[in-house]
Amino acid sequence: AEAKHGLKLSKDEKLNLFNSTFETILKPGMSKFKAMMGFLVALPGNPTMYAGDELGLTGYEEKAKNVYIQNRNAVRWDWLNDKNKGFIKDFYNDMNKTMALRKRPELKALNDGAPFTLDLHKDTYTGKPVSAILRQSSDGAMAISLFNANNVNLDKEAEYIPTHVKLDSISLHTTMNDKVGLKGGLKFGTTFKNADEIRETFSKIPIDRIVIETDAPYCAPVPYRGKVCEPAMVVETARVLAQIHGISMDELETTLVDNVKKLYPKIQI
Repeated sequence: AEAKHGLKLSKDEKLNLFNSTFETILKPGMSKFKAMMGFLVALPGNPTMYAGDELGLTGYEEKAKNVYIQNRNAVRWDWLNDKNKGFIKDFYNDMNKTMALRKRPELKALNDGAPFTLDLHKDTYTGKPVSAILRQSSDGAMAISLFNANNVNLDKEAEYIPTHVKLDSISLHTTMNDKVGLKGGLKFGTTFKNADEIRETFSKIPIDRIVIETDAPYCAPVPYRGKVCEPAMVVETARVLAQIHGISMDELETTLVDNVKKLYPKIQI
């Protein structure tokens, strides 16, 4: 501006112009990166990033000024203390909060939970799609992640501003295909006289989403209470399940075998 147009700027004016331009250039990419890391934290696997990504570093080769050369320049920790780059510190704090989500006890399933893809949900107001994944740990801990990718603009100059969505409920089963949804495991307790809540719960779960088991050698089902439980006693759990859904044992047997084959494709029955 000085060389071409003779524009005279003070040192402070030059610094302010540099910082405002710097923020305008970085913010679109930073907003998209923050959203991307939110997705990665909620998805299976370990969320990772390059050192310096949390400060907005791009990998641009400064010396050659070649956009096709990917380089990792020195990490600019000094930006966090620069009063003229407050947006960098805000971004850094947001990234730390996102990466710390998996440390929260109530979200432990994000670390070790088996993933189950759920139905594609829709925003109550707009009808736009919202993806969902359920993670379940071996101790029963569960976490449901919702992925709202609406309003993503791939224009490099456009910031990503996530839209708010409203869901009336979250479906844990599927209407799409047999590869998604959560399976319900029904075990010995269903046969007990005081197991009304368990029976009521499984009356609401579609029969094609259920598998059954015993707890051999413990906790034999009715009418074998007090005896050593054996796998063959699972038939008593099946009888109760058939009664709950009002179907015959033959129909239940066919459905349960199909369910096991879908859950364990390599099993031979």
